[in-house]
Amino acid sequence: MVLIIGIRLFSGTSALELTIEEAISRGIDRSYSLESAVQDSLAAHFEYLAAKAAFWPALSFNATAFYSDPIQKIATPWQEIRLGQNENYLAELKLSFPLYVGGRLLNQLKLRRTLLEMSGFGLEAERMRAARAIRMLSLQYLIAEASLVAAEASLARLDLLGRDTHSRFAAGLADSLDLLESQLSISIARRLVIEKKSAVAATRLALSVYLNLPAAEEIVLVDSIPRPKNPAENPELYPAGVENRPELKAASSRIAISKHTEKMIRGNLLPGIAAFAAYSYGRPNRDLTGDHWNDSFMSGLNLYWEFNLGGGELRNVQAAASKMRSSLMAKDGLAESFSIAAEIARLELQKSYDQFLLASGEFSMAENKYRLALERQNAGLLSLNQVLESEKELAASEQKYRQAILDFYLKETEYFYSVGSGKIYGGLN
Repeated sequence: MVLIIGIRLFSGTSALELTIEEAISRGIDRSYSLESAVQDSLAAHFEYLAAKAAFWPALSFNATAFYSDPIQKIATPWQEIRLGQNENYLAELKLSFPLYVGGRLLNQLKLRRTLLEMSGFGLEAERMRAARAIRMLSLQYLIAEASLVAAEASLARLDLLGRDTHSRFAAGLADSLDLLESQLSISIARRLVIEKKSAVAATRLALSVYLNLPAAEEIVLVDSIPRPKNPAENPELYPAGVENRPELKAASSRIAISKHTEKMIRGNLLPGIAAFAAYSYGRPNRDLTGDHWNDSFMSGLNLYWEFNLGGGELRNVQAAASKMRSSLMAKDGLAESFSIAAEIARLELQKSYDQFLLASGEFSMAENKYRLALERQNAGLLSLNQVLESEKELAASEQKYRQAILDFYLKETEYFYSVGSGKIYGGLN
């Protein structure tokens, strides 16, 4: 059953018509914070590719030229041997490849891959925050519209009463006090309509900012607002559990990052072995006693092992292990707080449905009471003041009724966000 539909509140040029789902999509595409998260994710992607590249051989080139004087010499009975030359030139091309580095490269790759995954979860969390903000603002816009519709309906009823009172006054069936009471009620209703129009304009402007639209552009939300459904009787519409919250997935990634970091630091306690091959060309190159241009080639293995005598590597390992335990505790705490927040959101959702039922009943009773009041006034059994009181009750109950409907969907939005449901990106159930 459809209760409220989007209403065009502006005249003149054609307005931009959007559903809530379209507004969310449009707002997400234009979110600066989301674009920042996208760039962070791209940075993590490139860092992961850089970590993969560390498994490839490294090619280096080095060229030197220098003049040395004096040159050491060795005198023999036959000749004088110069150990080097004054002018030295050397160009070297070297290829090196790590064979074993204590697992540092592998864990560095795993760390970067996990960071990339975590950046994706961060991106999704930012998307959900943006969707929540736009959805809430869209609903607040609809609430402002619904309040204006109710205020205009009240003004229309009072106008009818005012014309009827004028007719009665002219016929001598009403006095000047009745006339003043009617005019005062109409004036108050008109002031309320002006306030509601201002509220609509303010929420429209706020929504325009989120959607990156010109402030002067008109927006019409064309969603039909269905009658709220009882959450307790429709559990399939409201999935439980917080495991889909991207923040929790990011917390799991932080634990994995801590593990990879610890293993990577442990690798510093182990030796490293690298293979290399080098080709050089120069004068005198590696021939200390020659004076000719020549080339040479060599290949081999390089073993390196470095210790901090103060136990720095061991302390770094202990620090990494402590950070991993901290990450575990942080995730457990986050899961607990999210579970509590989700349960509170569920209770608030159920409460808003119960309040909607009460508001619906009150509105129906107020309509019947106003109708009966008009009938009794026409029969001369009720004063105008009593009719105006009934109209005031009807106007207040209609405002509460319309707001109760949209308040339910505000609470629904909070619930979808609290459990990380993808429904937050869609329209209304």
